[in-house]
Amino acid sequence: MTHDICNDLKTLKNLLNDRNLTIHTYDEAMANEVFQKIQDDYYALLLLLHVEFKDNICSV
Repeated sequence: MTHDICNDLKTLKNLLNDRNLTIHTYDEAMANEVFQKIQDDYYALLLLLHVEFKDNICSV
């Protein structure tokens, strides 16, 4: 693995907290804020996780 996902644990925790907010709160402004965070803060981590799962976990 070329990147240590453990370095991104705080971002992952924030991502999961935001995900939980959008699941349990029906607030369009909050949804728009989380959408922006996905683009700005979480996309790189999600892409990294996708590649890690695809290349190392699902190939087993």
